[in-house]
Amino acid sequence: MPSSARCRLGLIAVSIAFFIYSLGDIAVGVLEDVVEIPVSHDILEIGWGVIGLLASAIALMLVLRNDRDTMKRAKADVAAARRNASMAHRRLREGIEAMSEGFALFDAEDRLILCNSRYREIYPLSGPLGTGERFEDILRRGALAGQYAECDPGAVEAWITDRLARHRAPAGPIEQKLADGRWLRIYERRTSDGGYVGIRTDITELKRREEELRESEDRFRKLAEAALEGVLAHEAGLIVDCNPAAATLLGLTPAEMIGRRVQEFLTPEQRHIVAERHARREESRLELTAIHRNGARLLLECSNRYVVRNGRTLSMVSYRDVTEQRRAETALREAKEQAELANEAKSKFLRMISHEIRTPLNGVLGMVGLLLDTGLSAEQRTYAMTARESGEALLGILNDILDVSKMEAGKLTLEPHDFDPVEVVESAVELLAARASDKRIALAICTPADVPATVIGDSGRLRQVLLNLVGNAVKFTDRGGVSVAIRLETDDNPGTVRLRFEVTDTGVGIAPEAQPALFSEFTQADPRLSRRHGGTGLGLAISRRLVLLMGGTIGFDSASGSGSRFWFTIPFGRAATPAAGLPALSRSLAGHRVLLVDGCAVTCAALAGQLASLGAEVSPVGSADPAARPAPAASFDTVVIQGGTVGGDPDGDMALATSLRVAGTEHVLLLAMVGHRSRPPAAGVTLVPQPARRERLLAAFGAAPRPSRNTERAAGTDGAAVGSGRRLLVVDDSATNQLVAGAFLRNAGYQVDVAANGLEAVAAARNLPYDLILMDVAMPEMDGLAATRALRLLPPPVGTLPIIALTAGAMDGDRRRCIEAGMNDHVSKPINSGALLATVARWLPLQPVRPAADDTTPEAADDTAEALDTEALTQLARDLPSGLLADIIGQFVGETMDRIARMEADGIDRVALGREAHTLKSTAGTFGARRLAEAARDLEAACRAGSGPDIDALKSRIPALAQAAANALARAGYWSPAAPAEAVSPAETDDRAPTAVP
Repeated sequence: MPSSARCRLGLIAVSIAFFIYSLGDIAVGVLEDVVEIPVSHDILEIGWGVIGLLASAIALMLVLRNDRDTMKRAKADVAAARRNASMAHRRLREGIEAMSEGFALFDAEDRLILCNSRYREIYPLSGPLGTGERFEDILRRGALAGQYAECDPGAVEAWITDRLARHRAPAGPIEQKLADGRWLRIYERRTSDGGYVGIRTDITELKRREEELRESEDRFRKLAEAALEGVLAHEAGLIVDCNPAAATLLGLTPAEMIGRRVQEFLTPEQRHIVAERHARREESRLELTAIHRNGARLLLECSNRYVVRNGRTLSMVSYRDVTEQRRAETALREAKEQAELANEAKSKFLRMISHEIRTPLNGVLGMVGLLLDTGLSAEQRTYAMTARESGEALLGILNDILDVSKMEAGKLTLEPHDFDPVEVVESAVELLAARASDKRIALAICTPADVPATVIGDSGRLRQVLLNLVGNAVKFTDRGGVSVAIRLETDDNPGTVRLRFEVTDTGVGIAPEAQPALFSEFTQADPRLSRRHGGTGLGLAISRRLVLLMGGTIGFDSASGSGSRFWFTIPFGRAATPAAGLPALSRSLAGHRVLLVDGCAVTCAALAGQLASLGAEVSPVGSADPAARPAPAASFDTVVIQGGTVGGDPDGDMALATSLRVAGTEHVLLLAMVGHRSRPPAAGVTLVPQPARRERLLAAFGAAPRPSRNTERAAGTDGAAVGSGRRLLVVDDSATNQLVAGAFLRNAGYQVDVAANGLEAVAAARNLPYDLILMDVAMPEMDGLAATRALRLLPPPVGTLPIIALTAGAMDGDRRRCIEAGMNDHVSKPINSGALLATVARWLPLQPVRPAADDTTPEAADDTAEALDTEALTQLARDLPSGLLADIIGQFVGETMDRIARMEADGIDRVALGREAHTLKSTAGTFGARRLAEAARDLEAACRAGSGPDIDALKSRIPALAQAAANALARAGYWSPAAPAEAVSPAETDDRAPTAVP
């Protein structure tokens, strides 16, 4: 018990005893005075003393007991405090130990009190760190062990002295680099009792990033300084940094720009732009006009981005001087505009030249045509034919120049439609058959069975490319042959059909030095050959542009003296409803073993490919020598001989065919050159004109599907002539053109009047009842456009007369101007009689159709004078070699019968029937089948109008009229119907009629 507590207890006991003793004196006095009992003072004193002692003892005991309880509570509180302190100390040590930083606590004498494991890990070379070690000793051990990168081994003590000074007077964090490359950030603070607390944070990653950032900033700075473009940073318009290029562009130094406002360097009218863009935080490219130090104005192309750096929003602006570039662009634009004006002037010039050249050329060709219709001597006819061929060649050159002009002006457009690519290839090559035959070179076509029957594209442009390439091949080939092949190629686009076309020849080839510029305008592979063969060098350039316009590619392979192979590929659209081709076309000739005899490797490969694609087993040989054949001819059921194989002699080819037939070959096909007649073929020898169309080959093999025809029907009615009762007005300032157009129209049965200019035309139309007007465009006094506008202002019927433009202008703009002026259609000059008559017929009302009489006899329908247009046939006879004319008319008859079978098929709809009638009208008119063309025209009109009864009546007339036309053509000697082939003995072969394939 503490002494103070004991004193306090003693005082309390004495006080109690004194109180009891006093109380005893008082009690004795009361007893004596009140009760009057005598009391012994000694006894009382002793008694009260005892009582006082007892009370004091009791009080003392109570006090001691209370102190004991207090002591127990105090001890319990101390124990709890010690436990809490111990727990707090343990938690503190655990917290310090769990720190990711190193922690150390030193006392006032700089001795280590405690440190965590991380602190020991940071300083592994300082050795084991024990409690009580001085900081200086720990530092020295690490320095001597090379732990600190900044400590020079030769000046350890000096480094320790410096480090101790900063340790004992800490003034903020310091950074320390260790020898292993790590970086530490050291925080040291004094405690209240004079000790030290130290924390070590590993900032190695932070230092690495800072270093990378410094390197990046350094690279950016170097790039900015090396950049040709100006780069500056501004804060709300105040420039805070820039690269040398930014200052150089303005004739300044970076120091002269930094600290100034951007607006100072701009023209007054543009200074507000910077503030407005900064307020909107706008980031975009713009052009500003700046002022150079010398006062010159510069056009700057600027772009900016906003960045936040150290809490500041900066606008990073890059700019470059585009003053000269914009001047060049302006000059280029002006030059382009000038070029466009020049190009337009050239187009106008070409239109004028087109008119000025084509108009007299039209007169020349027309008059030569009329001259050839008169009775000329052989010498005179030769001169006239030469004049017409020269004029047509000039016309072809003019057309090529106009095509190039259209392409350069970007006015050449495509007209996509459904068409049969095989038909386009075959017809294009067939047009050049006569030219090839004249040179005695072979022609062959390969159109495999897998080529689609219908694609979508511009067939006219495709035909133009083919005619250019095949025409060149024929032109530059003197021996051998020319082949044309089409092949289907794969295409990733499901809506596209990619076709490859190849034209191969055995001609002169192309020298290597001439190949790079071959597709350039007015370029010729060999000028000496061009002088001999003719040409302008435009055909290949036009072909290349057309192929590119259609989305394709074109190229060639050639060597001088080794022939050439030109190819091009075009992606065509896939037809939504592909036309049905021949059934099982690829198996049409399955089972046939064919021996192909062809002395030209090029055409032999094409024919072999064609036959193989149809399913035949082909054995090609390149010689007519029997020793060269792979097996006896009798082991083949068919032998195909390419015309010209035997020395280019048709009689030699026929002799070979006859000998093979006598040797036991069942069937011989001779692909004869058109226009070259030989002695009549033996039975079993079939003549097929070159180039052999696919359908002709199949027909010759007997594999082509033959539609059912009712050829026993009687002929239809004898409709009136096309132009009967129609009055036309031809308006042209050229008397020659009036004469030519008038002759064509009068021969077609029209009544024709003429006028020399627009004023005469308007006056004539007011006074006479015309059915149609053909109007030239470029005329003196009043041109055709003004005359048309004047006529359209007149009341009906004059104001509604069909007006057809007659103009030498072949540009699309010319046609558009005619239509806008009120014209209905357009016919180009030189006038083609077929195009002219077809256009006129399209715009004149239909003639009444007389119903077909049931009792009309075939004899009446076969009346040649009524059934045929002898003028058209005479024109064809003049234009085509005699042999080719017969072949083409035979083909026309065969195709017409096939077409009629399709027209009679069950389920044909009105649209398809009208399309067939339209084609029949065109082909029948071309080959002089006048009444058949009229009936087809009326049927087409009825299909358009949707008149069911008229359609049935008109359709029923077509077969008889077709048969009548075929019979009339045969009687007139234009072709010979095929006689049925019969089995004959070799002795009878010379007396048998030949088999012909239309």
